[in-house]
Amino acid sequence: PYATKHFKSAFNFKKDILEIGYPRNDLFYNQDENFIAQKTKKIKQKLGIASDKKIILYAPTFRDDEVSKSKKHIINLKMDLNKMKDQLGQ
Repeated sequence: PYATKHFKSAFNFKKDILEIGYPRNDLFYNQDENFIAQKTKKIKQKLGIASDKKIILYAPTFRDDEVSKSKKHIINLKMDLNKMKDQLGQ
């Protein structure tokens, strides 16, 4: 319902949209706890993150219109990473 309205408007799409999930997000929500625990462990090992530390994923949506005059993509984080680090610790 929410996504359908916005996708139809943004892409001038007139046909039906089946809202059955998002491939990039489904991995986080549609798995059993053992699967998620195994993936989390593997990611932490690969990145050298201690097993007792939490991971915060920030994955903004890409927009093609966010480019500079030199055609380089503009990354405008809507957060203060230093403040976040201070609040959350290492």
